[in-house]
Amino acid sequence: MIMPCWCKMGSTSIDVGGCPVADACVGGNGTDYCREGHEGPYCNLCLDGWTKDPLLLCRSCDNSLMDTVMTGVILFAGAMFFGGLLILFKRMTNGKKGLGKRLKNGGKIIFVAAQIMVNLPSIIPAMSMPANVKEAMKAASFLNVDVFNMIFGLFPCDSLDNDISLLRKDYSISCFDGGRGFWVMCGWSMVLVFPIGVVAMYYLVLRSKKARLTRNVEERLEDEEIAAQMFLWEPYKPEFWYWEVIETTRRLMMTGVLSTIEPSSFSQLAAGLIMNVLYLTILCQANPYNEKKG
Repeated sequence: MIMPCWCKMGSTSIDVGGCPVADACVGGNGTDYCREGHEGPYCNLCLDGWTKDPLLLCRSCDNSLMDTVMTGVILFAGAMFFGGLLILFKRMTNGKKGLGKRLKNGGKIIFVAAQIMVNLPSIIPAMSMPANVKEAMKAASFLNVDVFNMIFGLFPCDSLDNDISLLRKDYSISCFDGGRGFWVMCGWSMVLVFPIGVVAMYYLVLRSKKARLTRNVEERLEDEEIAAQMFLWEPYKPEFWYWEVIETTRRLMMTGVLSTIEPSSFSQLAAGLIMNVLYLTILCQANPYNEKKG
């Protein structure tokens, strides 16, 4: 008898371990211990016709007319909602540059935080969350466009007790398959192009404009020479012209790098905690955001 939240590493395995996604393992006898729609090692694969939701649980891909209609209604309502927000934003900030800047910068921070939160279930699958938070995660799943996490997902493999090594991101892929070396090489190439390349490009672009970026706020805003790079420097004080590089590095560490550590392990949780505390300490000491009080 296998208890809930526990499962075998594979159909031929005799060892039982904790499920990375606890809700996927309902317990039972023999091979019937995975949640409906789940199969494979750690119940971490979906049956044909099923796909994983943002919480890594398999959902049926069955489609119906009602699903299609509801999708259209939700898309239309979403477009109307964001259109209304845009109109409201323009009315509220008409002639009030300071208010507009604060709202825009605040929205950027909320959007980035939401992206990280939506990725957390795939990075730390054993993390317990209240039911309302889970529903919010599902609703915000359209924000999950984290390229960093996808790139770093090409590397970590999990070894099972029968000398099988599977890609942690997708247990249907063996790390011993032919051609694996090619994909690892492609992954490292993308690390150089995207995570490292983007951060380096941000720094080089900002560094080349440093003389203009370190002038007072009013002069910077009127300078057409650096207007195209405004999204990189506008939220920050002149002396912190480089802060977007630090912020991008933080997002990279909290998603891509953290996902390479064994999921839900003490090392992963400790690394995430250290990263957050360290960044929060630096943020409080530096106070880089260009926000006027009063």
